[in-house]
Amino acid sequence: MKLLASCVCIVALLFTANTSAYYDELIDLRQKYKQAKHARDSGRIREFERLKEELREYPLYEYLVYQDGVRRLSLHSAEQAMSIRDQLKNSVLSEEFFQRWLNAQAKAGRWSTYTQHYTPSGDPIDQCKYVHALHRIGQTDKAMSLVPDLWNVGVSQPKECDPIFGTWISNGNVTFDIAWQRLQLAVQENSRVLARYLMRFFNQSDRSKAQLLYDVHVRPSLVRDKRRFADNEWGRVALAHGLREYAKDEGRKARELWAEYRMQYD
Repeated sequence: MKLLASCVCIVALLFTANTSAYYDELIDLRQKYKQAKHARDSGRIREFERLKEELREYPLYEYLVYQDGVRRLSLHSAEQAMSIRDQLKNSVLSEEFFQRWLNAQAKAGRWSTYTQHYTPSGDPIDQCKYVHALHRIGQTDKAMSLVPDLWNVGVSQPKECDPIFGTWISNGNVTFDIAWQRLQLAVQENSRVLARYLMRFFNQSDRSKAQLLYDVHVRPSLVRDKRRFADNEWGRVALAHGLREYAKDEGRKARELWAEYRMQYD
């Protein structure tokens, strides 16, 4: 029994010693991490690099790699950027760093580098930068073919899209059909500012069609005036949208009006 108690005491002492050593090492690494950050922020690069190497096993090591990488974004070659991304491959910081590096290439006008290393994105800012980059390196046909899907949406796109949109518009690519499609999307999304902006793309003979759709969106009660809605494609689109909007507040009246219009159109 005494032997068992002695063994338990020895194990407890060893565990305590190991735990104490572990925490001492962790405190030391934490202090080095703070020193490394301070050295980097103070421009003492050699000291920073030395400390960074000593922190390879520290849980926050990848943050040092990331922070050092973004500090010199515009100076990294593609090879250096990919090397840093590889060092961060087990971290969520990997793609964040590479995207920031790509953005720095676009900002610096390194369009060829940007297009070579761009990966498809669902972000319209990234998409517009890519299409603009294609145009800048001479791949104009490809760039112009990608613009309609970016332009023809129901909300205003980010300002980063303005350069390539401006080029596309100035080349006469906004037809009545394209403008009409986007106007429908805009009123569906209640993007009134965008809808008013789109009016400039309708010539005098088509303006009334677009104006009716906008007006009935703003004032759904206009559906009560049957003279406004011609029995044609554009009149029916405006009427259908107006009735949907009117029904949000006047459901019964909207249903009655729809029944009357059906008799009139049939």
